[in-house]
Amino acid sequence: VFPNGDLSGVTETLTEMERAGWELLDLENLRKHYARTCRHWAERLKARADEARAIVGEQIYRTWLLYLTCSSVAFASGSIGLYQIVMQKQWDRATGDQPTTREGIYTGW
Repeated sequence: VFPNGDLSGVTETLTEMERAGWELLDLENLRKHYARTCRHWAERLKARADEARAIVGEQIYRTWLLYLTCSSVAFASGSIGLYQIVMQKQWDRATGDQPTTREGIYTGW
């Protein structure tokens, strides 16, 4: 599905972002949520298999079904992860005061 794709770990990602001058505001692990999301997407794709095959053909249908199913298992087992990272440029005074809670980040205080 994604030839030559590379899944960098969260530590590597954060290190590179900090080197580039970004400051971490919030980090949320969405691995378990994404395991469920991929499982639901696979189930929905299977439920509409005939329609999907008619649109994209058997090979692409099977590729995506396999990808979503394997992704769900990989997320559920912890083989791969998914994080939402909220950052800002370090020392960016133009942004003013920042929310001090996760709720504040998403609601604007």
